[in-house]
Amino acid sequence: MGLEAVVFCDCLERGKLKSPHPFPELVYVAPNGAPEIHSKNDREIEQHDDWMESACRHESMMIDGCRLGSAGGIEFLRDALRRTVRRYARDFPVLWKKVIYSGTHTCDHLSLTDVRRLEQELKLFSKINFGVLNLTAEDLRYIRDFRSNLSRLIKVALKIQKPIAF
Repeated sequence: MGLEAVVFCDCLERGKLKSPHPFPELVYVAPNGAPEIHSKNDREIEQHDDWMESACRHESMMIDGCRLGSAGGIEFLRDALRRTVRRYARDFPVLWKKVIYSGTHTCDHLSLTDVRRLEQELKLFSKINFGVLNLTAEDLRYIRDFRSNLSRLIKVALKIQKPIAF
């Protein structure tokens, strides 16, 4: 298990679909940015899920996504942040309370407001000298990759004005 994040595309909103939705009157965009349907009917839900796989040029309607880290890796990040920043929860409220609060949270998302705040937090995060912790080169690379992946997702989310979903 680990922490994965995605940005759903905006093809539904822009009408850039390869095929129409099987139940257009039931489809809507959920707060996490994913197309969903108002239905409890298993057949309709299955058809919706099948449609999403090839509805547009993006696989499963995700424009970008990545694994941010394993559960242990996310806990390592929390510990490294705790050890290097005195007011970590205050200085990094979105990162601390909405991204790395758990290494396995799912069904969460960051609103566009949160994404904008996280963009500013990552600028501050990039200035932290984690080298004072005498970490291995692999650990430092893990922190760099985490920041790089999250930064890329933020750029995509802001470009198309969509949330980041976990």
